[in-house]
Amino acid sequence: MCVAADHLDVHGNNRFRELCRLMQSVFHFEYHDKLEALKNSYMTFDLFCKPVAEDVEVWFGLAAWLGCQSN
Repeated sequence: MCVAADHLDVHGNNRFRELCRLMQSVFHFEYHDKLEALKNSYMTFDLFCKPVAEDVEVWFGLAAWLGCQSN
């Protein structure tokens, strides 16, 4: 929208596009970090997921408590 309105010269357009790409990357990685934190928080409740090394004891303890067998 800003680039199409032709308010900036060619150099300004390129710098604005680069700024937009950098902001897109920042938002993407922040979202990804939050998503991974949520997945890790709820991993212990998902009996079908494969546990990661630090959560193995918690996962197997919960599975045993619920009477489930691990694969």
